[in-house]
Amino acid sequence: MEFHIVYGHEVKEGEVVKWTLPRGSVLEKLTYREYEGCREYYGILQRKDFDDFMSDVNLKFRASKYACIVGTVELGLIPAIAFEVGDESPLVRCYVTPHVEGLADTEAQWNRLEAAIISKYGSGE
Repeated sequence: MEFHIVYGHEVKEGEVVKWTLPRGSVLEKLTYREYEGCREYYGILQRKDFDDFMSDVNLKFRASKYACIVGTVELGLIPAIAFEVGDESPLVRCYVTPHVEGLADTEAQWNRLEAAIISKYGSGE
């Protein structure tokens, strides 16, 4: 299983955003960019690296009434699960799309996969 992730925050003038970067072995597998007032890391992680990433940055699931969609070079626009940093700045977010070839081809399959990821990595609120 692969995990497509976008992890970053908005940059507002005069505001200091505290965020935690993952360990070096995971961080070196991600690409950094700054654009339009945002700083982010993005990329594809394998299961072990994703487990380490989630542990390092202390992310929690954020319940949302709105669907999250991210754009990727590899897959185009894809649905994503929104996470936020536990007790840190509410500006720090991570959007995660688990990818297993052919597993989330229908909405019902995606819903089951999303529920499994939230059960393992999140605390739904």
